[in-house]
Amino acid sequence: VPGNVWKVLVEENAEVAAGETIAIIESMKMEISITAHAAGRVRAVRMVPGRTVRTGDVVAVLEAIS
Repeated sequence: VPGNVWKVLVEENAEVAAGETIAIIESMKMEISITAHAAGRVRAVRMVPGRTVRTGDVVAVLEAIS
């Protein structure tokens, strides 16, 4: 969904659980949570608040934790 990054809730090297919200996008006056698809460690955050995002843009890069 195209919109603007409202909040980024993770930092690089943080561990996240599957389903954890990593960012919130604002689109058409709605807040849309972007969640981690699997548990892992955040290797890179690619978005900052206020930035415009489109469908398919990478918000963060996660590395699986074994």
